[in-house]
Amino acid sequence: MVNGVLRLERYPAILASEVAHASIRKAAMILGLGTSSVIPVATNANSQMIPEALEGEIKRARGDGFEPFCVVATVGTTVTGNIDPLVEISEIARNNGMWFHVDAAYGGALIFSER
Repeated sequence: MVNGVLRLERYPAILASEVAHASIRKAAMILGLGTSSVIPVATNANSQMIPEALEGEIKRARGDGFEPFCVVATVGTTVTGNIDPLVEISEIARNNGMWFHVDAAYGGALIFSER
């Protein structure tokens, strides 16, 4: 029996901010999804993912034959150190049945801060 992405009727897609680390595209390549499966989501002036833009890209992707299965938020972009609005993004992911991943390689150390 064939499982995994071979059974999907639509192309799997990962949504990440336009300033997400290049490792997201690299992971898509390694998974065999190809870099075109990573759909960029617009950011605001502070390099934070715009939740409304995420919702729009999910709808657009579905209309273009993709099945968004994952959204990647960033905690500490490598260029500016900004943090995406995690609560809003997690709600969008949950409402759309998507896996929510937080890329925190840079900002992950914040967990050790008392602030």
